[in-house]
Amino acid sequence: MQTIRQLGSGWWSHVRRSFASKMIVTLVIFATVPLLIFSLLRSVDDERNALLLQSVQDKGRLIAEALFPLLTDFSPKKAEQINALLPRLAAEGAKIKLLFRPAPKEDAPDAGFFLVAMHPPVAGAAFEEERAEIVGTGLLAEFARSCGGEQSLAVRYVNAAGGSEVLTFVRSRLVENGCWVVLTSQAPNQVLDASIEESYWGRTEIKLALAIYLLMAVIVLVTLADVWRNLHRFRRTARAIRAGRGQNLSFAERNQIPELQSVVQEFDDLVATLRRSEDLIRQAAEENAHAFKGPLAVISQANERVRRAMAEDNESGQRAVRLIEQSVDRLDSLISAARKIEEATAEIMDRSLQPIDVAPLLVNLADDFREVLGARGIKLETKIASSLRIKANSDLLEVCMENLLENAGDFTAEGGGVLLSAKTVGGEAVVAVIDEGPGVPPEDLDRIFERYYSSREERTSTHGNFGIGLWVVRRNVEVMGGRVVARNRPEGGFAVELRFPLVRRG
Repeated sequence: MQTIRQLGSGWWSHVRRSFASKMIVTLVIFATVPLLIFSLLRSVDDERNALLLQSVQDKGRLIAEALFPLLTDFSPKKAEQINALLPRLAAEGAKIKLLFRPAPKEDAPDAGFFLVAMHPPVAGAAFEEERAEIVGTGLLAEFARSCGGEQSLAVRYVNAAGGSEVLTFVRSRLVENGCWVVLTSQAPNQVLDASIEESYWGRTEIKLALAIYLLMAVIVLVTLADVWRNLHRFRRTARAIRAGRGQNLSFAERNQIPELQSVVQEFDDLVATLRRSEDLIRQAAEENAHAFKGPLAVISQANERVRRAMAEDNESGQRAVRLIEQSVDRLDSLISAARKIEEATAEIMDRSLQPIDVAPLLVNLADDFREVLGARGIKLETKIASSLRIKANSDLLEVCMENLLENAGDFTAEGGGVLLSAKTVGGEAVVAVIDEGPGVPPEDLDRIFERYYSSREERTSTHGNFGIGLWVVRRNVEVMGGRVVARNRPEGGFAVELRFPLVRRG
């Protein structure tokens, strides 16, 4: 349970600090905020439009109430009163249309509705065209079947002059000789202070606000994208420098954000310092080796003269000379080992890690060492699985395997065998070298990878054993992201395993 909590906490911490997650959240915010604001403003606008439309419809109702008393007993005199009343009722842009449908007679066809009066007035053929346009809307069909009642509207139609109007209210009343209908309308911009069918996004103020918002979003996203691209340029530059392909590359030259110039200059200074350190380590290794080997050569030559000048029956003197000679040889080996360590340390700073298949490398090494070990009477067997991809450096890995195979050969008796294996175990590539030597005391297992430490007596005397090989192995493996495990085998012998995380293809 605790592990699950830790994993969850680690995942959330990664997401919270991730630059990519912040970019995604920013994109979501920029995409969501306009929709939320639009929804809110649209809701407010719809409520305002509903109130305005209701006000206009109520005005139509009042106009109808004012006209119907004059229409109940219609006469030419009342027609004059109606024509005088219409301009006053049509205040604030209202348009009024008065229609009449005579009561149908048995011996005559239904004549339909006639346009009796309207304001603003039109003359001639336009008057009949206006009637046809109103009938064409289909609003009068219901009143033709049953006269009486009213209806609030919000129907757009085109009048005879080609202008757009919004029909807002219609009311009918049945009289003795027919059916009267009062129809009111408004110009669209007077109903809602904007076109009733105009797209909300098409309004000038919405377009302006949207343009400002989009400009702000573009600036923020472009800034984030520039930082993202700059980081990827830094990664490619660092990878090229690490792989040894970027001797002349500079972070400052690849940077395109002025505010990061001081940061990338520090990166360049760091790389230059590491390169100087690498050169100094190599130079110091050369100088130290020459500085120590010069006096050793003098001691060795002087010791040889003493040995020749000394009488052969002087046992104590001859013994002292042999001890000096052995000590000089050991010091020479130690100096060579120290030089090797320092050079390896410098080389490790200049090695890149790439996904590689270790199987071909191990097969080639086995072919090379099979002859070398065979000359000592030692048989080398292999059990190497195919397609073991790990992230490593082939040169560093080759040094590890050479040291392990040499070490196994040194501690295996003639007639014995060494096994080189490679397999997959639980998401790891496990490369093992197993010998048939005496093994290592259990209390020394944790120390055998220390520099200059050795606990096993070699079977051969051709190579000096100064505890350098296994130290180099552990150091190289850890640099490549792996780990080393050493163990004594119950049936006898010693095994060293190199464990690396597997790399998926693609």
